[in-house]
Amino acid sequence: MSAAASAREVPCGAPPGEDARDWPVEEGFFVPRPFVLDHDFPPLRAARHAAAALHLAFPEVVSVHLCGSVLEAGVTPADVDLAVVVADGTAALPPVAEVLATCDTGLTDGAKKHAWDVLVERRGVVIRNPLRCMPLLFRSLRVAGPAPWRGTPKIAADAATSAKLFGPRKRELIASLAALRDARSDRRPEMAAWLAKVQKRALRLGMLEALKALGAYSAVPARCAELLAMARPELAALALGVQGDLTSGDASEAAFSQLVALAHALLTPRSGEVRAP
Repeated sequence: MSAAASAREVPCGAPPGEDARDWPVEEGFFVPRPFVLDHDFPPLRAARHAAAALHLAFPEVVSVHLCGSVLEAGVTPADVDLAVVVADGTAALPPVAEVLATCDTGLTDGAKKHAWDVLVERRGVVIRNPLRCMPLLFRSLRVAGPAPWRGTPKIAADAATSAKLFGPRKRELIASLAALRDARSDRRPEMAAWLAKVQKRALRLGMLEALKALGAYSAVPARCAELLAMARPELAALALGVQGDLTSGDASEAAFSQLVALAHALLTPRSGEVRAP
């Protein structure tokens, strides 16, 4: 799918802040979004079972939270995201992946039966480094354990927060692109999965342009593409094109080239602009 075709076929969507995939903001600061899911929603039931198994295996676990695409309306999840908060005195982070490998995600696709994506962090680290754990703090559903903190940190939906997030995400994208190039040159079977991962990372980096210019934020790749297109119309065709490739599972040379072009545009400072290292 060409970038131009994607730009014609994919609308830019609702204005900033008016889409359910946008993170809510009050008085200029992010606020948590309350999620209410059907009790019988399979990934929710699976997350609760997984949380019980984690508590049994690791007494240092304080709470378990469901995050990511399973919470987003109209989004087909590739995996189930969990955040596991452990006690501050924990000497080493528990190897929760070993337990989750035996737990069903509740996703119907057989390939996703054990596709968990988990963040494990000490409670104090979450509070002291809120930018590192924004999805947990602002867009998650607690499935087990007591609330590990009172209230949430104040993070502004503005250009300053965008600048703070840019550096880590830039480094992540650059490293991911290098790994993707290695997988392509070696013709590794996981190349298509890596391409999808890097497409998401590029769109989420680009979305920081919308946070800077429009005060809007989302982690859903399709909405990131829309917000980037609004913030930087000159990149709309590339952004919507990469999203179209991601949605269709296109792993062609054209899709790779389109991703590289978007990444280059996002990583190259514009005239007069200073970027985080």
